[in-house]
Amino acid sequence: MKNFFKIITDFIADISLDLFAIFLCMLFVYKTGPSIGVISFFIALIIYIILHFFYSFLEKIIKKNIQISI
Repeated sequence: MKNFFKIITDFIADISLDLFAIFLCMLFVYKTGPSIGVISFFIALIIYIILHFFYSFLEKIIKKNIQISI
């Protein structure tokens, strides 16, 4: 049962990270205007990649700290 809740929470966390990256993309396109949509798409893609790796790095640190404390 613990694994079931862990899978659900990981799934929700991944979705929330994706939605945050999409929100940043839309905000950037809105602020800069649609004329440079391609550039803003690549910038949003870079932001998404950075956030994704930051989240996975943070998750590894949390798992390592939990294993050390146990």
